[in-house]
Amino acid sequence: MSIADRRGLGFLGAIRLSRHRGEADPSTAPERQEASITQAAAEERGQVVGWARDLDVSAGLVSPFERPDLGQWLRERPDEFDGIIWSRFDRALRSMADLHELAKWAADRRKIIMFASGPAGGLLKLDLRAGPLDAVTHLILTILAFAAQMEWQEIRERNRDAAAHMRQLGRWRGEFHRIT
Repeated sequence: MSIADRRGLGFLGAIRLSRHRGEADPSTAPERQEASITQAAAEERGQVVGWARDLDVSAGLVSPFERPDLGQWLRERPDEFDGIIWSRFDRALRSMADLHELAKWAADRRKIIMFASGPAGGLLKLDLRAGPLDAVTHLILTILAFAAQMEWQEIRERNRDAAAHMRQLGRWRGEFHRIT
C-alpha cells in the first residue's frame, strides 16, 4: 500500500534486542516492543505499515543503517513510510554519531522519528517533515544519545570485569546446554 493509498500516517515499527536465541528464547521483549509501537502509532492516528525486527543486534556496535532489517528499510524502502517508531530510545541507538546520522537522514527525507516511551515515560515525537531540528531540540537529543552511549559503555565495562573475575576464579562464564 503506498503512502497516498492510506489514511493517516504510516509508520515503520523498529524492534531491536541485543541478545536473542531464536525461537527458544523466553524473552517477551520483542512482543512488548511491538505492542507499545502499535499503540503509539494508533495514538498518532496512524498505523504500522511494516516491521524491522533486528534481534540479536547490539545498538552500541551496529548503526541503524547497518542492521539487517532496519538498514534495508532505510536504504531501499524509505518511500513506504512516514516515520519510524521504536519502543524506547535505547532500542534505537546507543551512539551520538548514530543519532546525528539518523536525524540528518530523517530531515533529508522529511520523516518522523518517535519513541513510544521517552525519557519522561510518555511519547517522544521528533517531526522532521519541516526540515532539520531547531538547536534546542538537537541539544536535548544529543544529551539523550550521550546518556545512552554512556550506559552502553558501562554495560560493556561491567561485562568485561565479570568475565575477568570469572577467569580468575577458574569458572566458566558461558551458557549451559542441555544434553539429550
